[in-house]
Amino acid sequence: MKEFDPWPVLCNCSPILDGAAVVHKTEKKMSWWIGPVQFCGWDRGFFFQPIVIEFDFREVIPNHASKHTFMLPRFQMGKRKLLRGALPDGKNESYPVLSFYVCVNRGQFPPQDNMNELEWLTSRTERSKGLAHELLYGDQYAKNFDPRLFDPRSPGPTFDVQTPSPAEDEELLCPSYEVEALLHEIEARLGIGFKDASDFRAQQRTENLGKYYQKWLKKHAVDSMVCQNRTTRYLESGVRQIYNRMLTALKQAKAKVGIKHLDTQSLHRHMRDNSVFSQEYIRQLVATNSLQPFQILHRDACVASSKRAGQHDCKAAFHIAGVGCSACRCDITRHTKLLIERDGQRVAL
Repeated sequence: MKEFDPWPVLCNCSPILDGAAVVHKTEKKMSWWIGPVQFCGWDRGFFFQPIVIEFDFREVIPNHASKHTFMLPRFQMGKRKLLRGALPDGKNESYPVLSFYVCVNRGQFPPQDNMNELEWLTSRTERSKGLAHELLYGDQYAKNFDPRLFDPRSPGPTFDVQTPSPAEDEELLCPSYEVEALLHEIEARLGIGFKDASDFRAQQRTENLGKYYQKWLKKHAVDSMVCQNRTTRYLESGVRQIYNRMLTALKQAKAKVGIKHLDTQSLHRHMRDNSVFSQEYIRQLVATNSLQPFQILHRDACVASSKRAGQHDCKAAFHIAGVGCSACRCDITRHTKLLIERDGQRVAL
């Protein structure tokens, strides 16, 4: 069982369609990115398949030529996806397929060709925003679509689809774990440090921060304003200040459960499967008041999602044996992975 995560899809398709899947080109000058299985989800009785298509809207749908992006979900009742070893007992399972198409207007975002790289990447920032916005719609479908309620005579959504908020858009464009990873990379390479948000603000016009923003632009086509807002919010949350407590909680949970070796892959499996170790780790974080910074960090996006009728307040949260946590499980997992990778603790944790 696997939940859909929009961040890897965004990473793989911005600033260009590239990465794990083959890009197919047709006679209509369309580029297709069909998400491999690791980019999909199958935790709710159907197979959620993200697909990104890039073409010039003027040539195919001229009435929408001014749009940057749009999304098109398609539930295929007669089509099934066979997944080997999909069930907890290792057995195979097949699922009906919900294909989620994100269409990108190449007329608005042409290839680089002879354009200056900086100018071209800057022009792609609106493309990244459009992709993120549509993928957040996809995340709603992955988490709320009910194939049992689908009516082929009226093939609309089976739930109340809501417009993602600007806070949710920015959180997907610039998630805190990637902020931490790129901050740490720039700090290590240049021998500098950002202790808190005030220190970050004080260095806004320096060459060092220019290199940080340039890293975001080249890697993810995210503009400096979004990056500045999210990085400031991250540094204000206090997540950086609890890394030592998280490392201690990790060691204590390992010792209590009796785990000798822990790497990033096994950590992911533990957190995904809500194992005894992951439950103990969260208890240790709760005991040291280490979840509050994550709650602060996600407050705006969680408030936006909680206003949706019938939807979750941070559905990716832990609910473990009396421990309720509104911090995002994905964020905690990825920050913990950074800890393991950074400290070289593959075996010695």
